[in-house]
Amino acid sequence: MQNQTVSELKDFVKKLNSLPEISRHINLAQHLSTFTSKQSFLAQLDMEHTIVEAQSYDICFEYIEEMIHKQEPFTNILRLLILFSVTNSGLPKKHFDYLRRELLHSYGFEHVVTLNNLEKAGLFRKQETKSTWLTINRALQLVVEDTDTAKYFFSSMRFASDITNFH
Repeated sequence: MQNQTVSELKDFVKKLNSLPEISRHINLAQHLSTFTSKQSFLAQLDMEHTIVEAQSYDICFEYIEEMIHKQEPFTNILRLLILFSVTNSGLPKKHFDYLRRELLHSYGFEHVVTLNNLEKAGLFRKQETKSTWLTINRALQLVVEDTDTAKYFFSSMRFASDITNFH
């Protein structure tokens, strides 16, 4: 299947479309691609990768701060904020207080309960100890550093996107 042309792949997919399950999956993939191809999704995905790899605390902090100021969806900010907090064993008091205050000012004080619950759960908290994330990450091999694997993953995503566009 690797040496097939795009038109051959399109014909193959058309043959598969006679199966309702395949058609359903292609429709779902097509629907999801409308979200995953957006620049905002790709930027957030890139930032998640930066956070998980613990590449630059300042860049991550500024990105979250910018998201708040741009009034990005609250849940998107919380996802990054939680990931950022967990991978850093919390945030320094100054940054924790600042982001909490900015979130409440930007999104309303009705979210104080959400932030308190996240804090109680240990998902958004003040930093009390040095982060152990890099040690855990290396020991459990949580981040794939093999560039061939990453290339395969992204080329597969591109291939899946191309197939859904033929339907």
